[in-house]
Amino acid sequence: FVNSSQVKLFGGGSPLEIIGTDLLDWIDPERRNTILEVSLSTQLGKVDSKPYSIDIIRKDGLKIKVSLTFQYIEFQGKTASLIIMRDITEQVKENELKYISEERYKVLVNLAPDGIVTLTMVGKITFANPSFYKLTGYSENEILGKNFLEVGTMRGFDPINAVGLFAEAMRGK
Repeated sequence: FVNSSQVKLFGGGSPLEIIGTDLLDWIDPERRNTILEVSLSTQLGKVDSKPYSIDIIRKDGLKIKVSLTFQYIEFQGKTASLIIMRDITEQVKENELKYISEERYKVLVNLAPDGIVTLTMVGKITFANPSFYKLTGYSENEILGKNFLEVGTMRGFDPINAVGLFAEAMRGK
């Protein structure tokens, strides 16, 4: 049995195009042995069923990422494979774009000539870039986890004004 979502996932027009085919024929050749081993281990009860991220090759030749979970069940008096697949292609692409964006951000912040710190909503320092340490002479152990008012890098600033500016920033102003 395959449902309509599975037919769409494989790029078929009807369930008859999918029923009776070997699952391994749809899986990217580089991962077939791994999935076969997992399937057999699951069937023998050696490993718990957990989602695996794999590439499948649709009927139209398009390669997509899916999350695949195996379970072996009793069905009509026989052991049967219950295989659940979910298309995660877009999720994987979004994660890759997010990772690239985060890496660019890290490079920009870490190479910036200005001292940059990040704070929690209550003003605790959670990060400082290398320039901050160089400009202030503080080490990571001396800064992280402290409130920004305790650090002493805001010489010449009125603490009450600094708290007010911080509060405005937290409100998005």
